[in-house]
Amino acid sequence: MKKFTSSPLGNVIVALLIALGAIVLIYMWTDLFDEALFFKLIFTDLLLVILLGLIIAVKRDVDDTNKSKGDRYFN
Repeated sequence: MKKFTSSPLGNVIVALLIALGAIVLIYMWTDLFDEALFFKLIFTDLLLVILLGLIIAVKRDVDDTNKSKGDRYFN
């Protein structure tokens, strides 16, 4: 699992699964299951999670790049 979540795509997939599970549980518990609204919320949530995952992946890439430059200059 550690190897899977160390990649940016792994982070996005894990975040998607967690978000989908949370949405389904909330809707099933509250009995607000209206299909049109449900799928709109899932679509919106998926877009937000993908965007967040990409931001995290880019930030990690920038951090790794900066770290390697520092290692090169100071070691």
